[in-house]
Amino acid sequence: MIPKPTNPTIEVMQTALFDESPAIAPQKKSRRTAAQAIEEFGLKAPSKHGKNYVLDTNVLLHDPACLERFKENHLCILVDVLAELDKFKSEQTERGANARRVHRRLTDIFGNSEMVTRGVPTEGGGTIRLVIYDPDACPDNSDQLKQFYRIFPDRERVDHRILAACFLLRQYNPDGQVALVTKDINLQLKARAVNIECQDYLNDKVDARTRSVEIRLHLPNPDLAIKPGLFAKLTLHPAPRRAAVLDRGAVLGPAGDTYVYVQLGHVARRKTVQVRDVDAALVEVLSGMKPGEAALAGPALAEVKDGASITVGKTADGSR
Repeated sequence: MIPKPTNPTIEVMQTALFDESPAIAPQKKSRRTAAQAIEEFGLKAPSKHGKNYVLDTNVLLHDPACLERFKENHLCILVDVLAELDKFKSEQTERGANARRVHRRLTDIFGNSEMVTRGVPTEGGGTIRLVIYDPDACPDNSDQLKQFYRIFPDRERVDHRILAACFLLRQYNPDGQVALVTKDINLQLKARAVNIECQDYLNDKVDARTRSVEIRLHLPNPDLAIKPGLFAKLTLHPAPRRAAVLDRGAVLGPAGDTYVYVQLGHVARRKTVQVRDVDAALVEVLSGMKPGEAALAGPALAEVKDGASITVGKTADGSR
């Protein structure tokens, strides 16, 4: 007498998910179970549009607001990452406060969702979902995963589980790209070693509390004179470029509603412009003026009206 398997549903599901051999092709009902399992594990993106970004724990701790910064793409949060966040929630530190902020935000996002692994829409037009990677329910069916586990055999290490999940996400989303986002340099190197796209996370928003912004520079340091913790004064010299600049006195109106008067024949015409500061005396024109147009300036500018007749004179240096 052949004993019945203790969990036949799981066995059939595993076959459908991870064994593509024609000799043991699953029945129609099993294929539906497999598709359902892929969805329940969060391995399939809700749509083919956008990119799948897998966030590491350190990214969430670095910037709890990062959940709002990926626009129309799909954010993937592994349950292993949630477990790591739990370790820091009780800390009375900035890291602990950030962990609590992330949990509160995720609770708000998933609070009214019955299926958190299917993807909840975000304000930017993308989605956010939880992803489950279970070695028992997700055996290494692909050659890439087999090679990965030969290189990194420790399957319980969170870093390795995140990388393995990236392989599965890439397998079940062939039309969409998958990228790991982490600030861990060691994990970045591991990802690149096994050909997983990896990106560092840089928040380009100014911190309202510290009035600072994070930047990343490559500096030569052959004699190791630059050490961690040092302060330095930095002057940036961007590459030169052609730009239209005006004297500040030629630009009128309050911020957000700036305008100039340009000469069209013997008539002054008002034109709305967008500008930004160059220095104390000059502004750069971002939009609103065409090449060759000249803005009016001088002590009589305050009396100029749109459509008024004007006479352009010369300054002491001979310019108009």
